[in-house]
Amino acid sequence: MRVKQVTGRKVLVFFERILDIRTQFRAMIFRALCRDTSDRYAWFIMPPLIAVALVVFFEIVSLGAIFPTLPRYTVDLGGTALLAGIIMALVPAPKIFSNPLWGKFSDRLGRKRVFSMIMFGAIISSAVWALAKPLSVVTGISPLFWLGGSRLLAGVFGAQATLAFAVASDVTRPEKRTAALGLLGVAFGVGLTVGFPLGGVVAERWGYPAVG
Repeated sequence: MRVKQVTGRKVLVFFERILDIRTQFRAMIFRALCRDTSDRYAWFIMPPLIAVALVVFFEIVSLGAIFPTLPRYTVDLGGTALLAGIIMALVPAPKIFSNPLWGKFSDRLGRKRVFSMIMFGAIISSAVWALAKPLSVVTGISPLFWLGGSRLLAGVFGAQATLAFAVASDVTRPEKRTAALGLLGVAFGVGLTVGFPLGGVVAERWGYPAVG
């Protein structure tokens, strides 16, 4: 048991070092969504509807930031415009099958557990995007493969908005449900508006790997 505890601590420290600011913010939002009432997180408790609206906002910001940078990143890695379009299609394509499954899992396992699963998947997809070139050097596989894999993972685990709508329906009364869903729609629109220019700014300052 002692060995397992030590190993768990080492793994936790490792992930804390590699997570970027956006990932840490996602974790904070998730803790708020979980409604943790312990003293440690009591200062950050917020209404679940606000928490999921922030989740939608930041996920759509991330998606919007990809659009202006993915074509150039693909060409930078040796790909073509056609390949960039195919890689972009890897984001929405798996949602056709994965989103309904995540919805079923959340009904059976609970929203919190499924949120933690998809957020972990989103972290992995961002890491693969950023490390496409180093992974290519280590494995000998084309960086375009890793870039495509990152977008495929982002599509499979990109069910935050779907679960956000489910949470909004769970925590609001029927007469206020339309307004709650409208708030998520606002978060979606604002996220896209911010994401497009933000992706360009980040790419120019820190490079394409920093966008994902």
